Amino acid sequence: MSVGPFDALIDHFTGKQARLPCIWKENCSIQFISVDAKGTVAQCDCWVTSYPEYFFGNIFHDADLTRMLKTSRARRDFVERPKRLVEDEDCLSCRYLSICHGGCPVRTYSALGTMMAKDPYCEVYKAVFACAEAHAGAILRFRAAPIVALRRRHQPVLRE
Repeated sequence: MSVGPFDALIDHFTGKQARLPCIWKENCSIQFISVDAKGTVAQCDCWVTSYPEYFFGNIFHDADLTRMLKTSRARRDFVERPKRLVEDEDCLSCRYLSICHGGCPVRTYSALGTMMAKDPYCEVYKAVFACAEAHAGAILRFRAAPIVALRRRHQPVLRE
């Protein structure tokens, strides 16, 4: 049985290549954008369907997508979010910053009215990450156990 994001977290913590969901990847602003059927450009499908104040522009009105992304105030907010979280929140001291990155900006905006704060599920994420990390450690110890036992069986006995 596979449980999507939890299996990906186990892979991450065991050192495997992990297919983590977007909320646990680096700053989403440098990874993808969303364009709806009307040409509206936003960070992701959550933003493009719900928050017009965070639209980057419209490809039918501004055909130069590169310029649109460089000049959009909304996009600058996304790009600056990780820096702001490190400066204004306690994220820098968190052991899971490298996987969480402050969480999902759209969930934060929906709950708090700003995306310049850490995800309101922060404590839940920490608990999930700690659990996944513990399970990954158990998996790694289990995988190493036969090797350790084999080494012990084949070590020469030193006699005086």
